[in-house]
Amino acid sequence: MLTVNFEYEDEKGNPYTAKESISVRVLQSPRLVTGDISMMTETFVGQPVSVYLDFYNMGKSTLYNLMVSVEGDFQGQGLSYYVGNFEPGRTDYFDASFTPMNPGMQKGAILFTFEDANGKTTEIRKEFELNVMEMAMPEPSFESPGNIPGMEMPGMEKGSSKVSIWIYIGIGAAVVIAAVVVVIVLRKRAVRRKELSLDE
Repeated sequence: MLTVNFEYEDEKGNPYTAKESISVRVLQSPRLVTGDISMMTETFVGQPVSVYLDFYNMGKSTLYNLMVSVEGDFQGQGLSYYVGNFEPGRTDYFDASFTPMNPGMQKGAILFTFEDANGKTTEIRKEFELNVMEMAMPEPSFESPGNIPGMEMPGMEKGSSKVSIWIYIGIGAAVVIAAVVVVIVLRKRAVRRKELSLDE
């Protein structure tokens, strides 16, 4: 609010005063700052990928109806996070786990959408690329006895059937380890989010 004072005289020199109030709407430009995306850059089809990203409100205005989500050809649960009204000076983070279903170089993004005090919508997009590879699974041939444990063909190197078995075991162990890591990371981040909420 601004107050304007008027002082003037009439034709006879009599002084007069007047006062008027006017309002000027002042808006602050939103300033949402994001950290770097933390995630694997290579994976296999069907293997879960965990993504993590910090973000901060470093402006002087509240960001209304802030929503964070994952864009791309992925599947998973919890791919969006509704923050709500994000006050100045506040910090938070986004973490999710998604699964790519198609091979090749997959493009995705972390999308931030929010509104200012006038209801104007703003979008901020943090893009990423993920190299998704086919999981090579050697198929046993029942026509060749060499692929059956305990049976070897003349001239075939000994231990080849054992090597193929270890390939299966290694791939299965890698998938199990990846799933365990994802669960542990998500639990730690959930605890951290609760601690942040209690501090606020």
